[in-house]
Amino acid sequence: MNERMKEYISESLRHREKEALKTVVSAIYFMDSSDYLTALWEAANELLEGKIPEDADNDFVCDLYDYLRDEL
Repeated sequence: MNERMKEYISESLRHREKEALKTVVSAIYFMDSSDYLTALWEAANELLEGKIPEDADNDFVCDLYDYLRDEL
């Protein structure tokens, strides 16, 4: 990775964004039998500052997707 990318990450991303990125990259990097779904939930929870309810299920994901689709 070049210095420009390192600088961008260091200066542009907030702590929770870095944590989410680390979780996602870790799941991609290990490409083994890791639980990718768990890693993605962890990344989403980092970005939402730990506010995803513990009992969140597919309905929560659908609602979140619909909201983001309409919001963006």
